Amino acid sequence: MRALCPHVGRGGAAPVRCLGGVIGRMEPETLMRSTPELIPGLCEAFNSPSADVRKAVVDTLVSMYDVLGDWLLPQLSGLSPAQQKLVTIYINRAMEKNGVGGGKGTAKAGAISIGDASRRPLAPRHQ
Repeated sequence: MRALCPHVGRGGAAPVRCLGGVIGRMEPETLMRSTPELIPGLCEAFNSPSADVRKAVVDTLVSMYDVLGDWLLPQLSGLSPAQQKLVTIYINRAMEKNGVGGGKGTAKAGAISIGDASRRPLAPRHQ
């Protein structure tokens, strides 16, 4: 993972997708400690002109949420409100697909849950 981090923000979609694969196999505590190294590069990659890179970032953040649960959400303050909303939409879709519906619960069994266990959007919804 340390080898991938420097390439995430400046590389193409491949390093981001590789990172997503690694994240899915990480223990929550290890991933939590690694988050300060990961988030800046992912935020940088999210601003890529390539839609493939941006999609890879969203998929990776959803994988991180799957491991860390709601603990991850405050860590994403470096994203724009529009990016936060997009990530929230994909998190909600993934949770519905995996049968975690009703707006309650954490990602998967064993995920770290700090604070309120209910899902909340990253960005406020404008009506």
